[in-house]
Amino acid sequence: NAVVLYFTMWCPICDSHQGHMLSSIIPAFPGSRYYLVDYVSGSVAGAREAEVSNGYSSSGFIALADTDRSVLNLFNATMSTTVVIDGSGIVRMNEDYKDGARLMEVLRGL
Repeated sequence: NAVVLYFTMWCPICDSHQGHMLSSIIPAFPGSRYYLVDYVSGSVAGAREAEVSNGYSSSGFIALADTDRSVLNLFNATMSTTVVIDGSGIVRMNEDYKDGARLMEVLRGL
């Protein structure tokens, strides 16, 4: 089991990646937790509004409001950065989401 962070700006590219994760990654690895890290909305209310308006309020993701960009800075992240943290707290992946193959490979290896 792992924690998967996906850094989102709620743009069409992010939506494509998030949609792929919802259809292919989350069903294949249901024991992990998946978070959308919103670092652009600037408030909890804004992140919630973006989550709802983009159709992710009842998805397999939990939206996080990174209002001061501390999580973004901690992982040296940007749009579409995907981070996998294993059950021991070790970062197993920190790279841009491409087609999901690397994410699946990392999750399979846990």
